[in-house]
Amino acid sequence: MKDKQIRCKAIVFPYPERAEIHNDVALPTVDDDSIVIKTKYSSISRGTEMDLYHARFHGRGQFYPILTGYEATGEVIYAGKNVTHLRVGDRAAASNLLEGFDKRYCVAWGGQTEYVVVNKVSYQDFGVHPDYGAKRACKIPDNISYQEACFSVLTAVALHGIERIGIKKEDTVIVIGQGCVGMLCAQIIKSMGIRVIVCDLYDYRLNISKKVGLKEQINASDVDLVKQSLEYTEGKGADVVVDATGKGAEIYEFIWDMVKEHGTVHAQGMVLDPIVLKVCDTLFSKSLRFSSSCGEYPRHQREALSMISDGRIKVKEMISKEMFFTEATKAYDLVDKKPDEILKLIFKWEE
Repeated sequence: MKDKQIRCKAIVFPYPERAEIHNDVALPTVDDDSIVIKTKYSSISRGTEMDLYHARFHGRGQFYPILTGYEATGEVIYAGKNVTHLRVGDRAAASNLLEGFDKRYCVAWGGQTEYVVVNKVSYQDFGVHPDYGAKRACKIPDNISYQEACFSVLTAVALHGIERIGIKKEDTVIVIGQGCVGMLCAQIIKSMGIRVIVCDLYDYRLNISKKVGLKEQINASDVDLVKQSLEYTEGKGADVVVDATGKGAEIYEFIWDMVKEHGTVHAQGMVLDPIVLKVCDTLFSKSLRFSSSCGEYPRHQREALSMISDGRIKVKEMISKEMFFTEATKAYDLVDKKPDEILKLIFKWEE
């Protein structure tokens, strides 16, 4: 398999609001530093993928047709001679990323593919963290299903954000948004013995949050969000407010009033629209800290898999539906149109 460029089936967005299967997509060339995984399951990221679905790009230079996704799991079918942490037959979680793809396509993560090729060159060319390369592929613990392991990337994203915030044991944290990242973020915080309050607009999501142990809740569809958050915190406001919605300006109209003096606001979601920030009336007047985080490192994903394995994080309850990847057109439309019914949709890649 060395020096071979694998060609395979992939889910592609050929233009906005359309997903389809292409059958001859070239992946990065395999070398001695590569790992090749045959995909068993993958999942849709409602945030990033649906942004791309609606032509809300995450940077310059993106175009259609676009390769999407980054939450793939499967079996290792090749490990180059320089790879030491995985071997053929291992179960692994990883994504194709960044470079070495079929030039007909824009590579936006590129994880909804029949095979995953993770190699050293893809990352070094971009000058990113040295722990990338083949280490991006992480071994799945024996007691975790492929479907559960699909959550490892977003759990890692949440871990990275929590690490950036530096939450203290005595803090009270409000997490706004109970999509996957928000729900995983809140679970991690709770597992640390820290009080966490979750907010969302949909009963469906809040009911799942209850199932995974997040009991203190605010349904923002029928109450005054600021007033309710102050009641939960004895009028002081939260020590930390995490925005996991990615909604931008409409959320930040409320957030500054939900956090206490000397508190922290953290942008965990991908906020694409501009936020008007009146520093004197917000950060300055309350001595607030405003932080953000993006993505994750392999060490976060390894810890995420460990947390799912030992039960600190519950993800089975978060799976809403499973479909074959050949139903991609219907699946993305469903995720787009039914946020009150679909939290996480999983693709199955084999009969």
